[in-house]
Amino acid sequence: PGLDRKALRSALGMHTHSLRYLKSMEKASIRFDLDGQPADQIPATHRSHASELIKERLRKQAKLRKAQREA
Repeated sequence: PGLDRKALRSALGMHTHSLRYLKSMEKASIRFDLDGQPADQIPATHRSHASELIKERLRKQAKLRKAQREA
């Protein structure tokens, strides 16, 4: 209740877009609540979306590394 909505949104966005989170999401089948208890199933669409984001990020990183080597 005492948190700034904008700061919370920013923090959650940084967490859910991290490579570690996306890799976990790609392989997981169950979500956990804030107490660490199993909450619900993760739909296949969410897992595939995480997989696509990972592939896209790795492609961008490889492209950037290649450009840096050529420079």
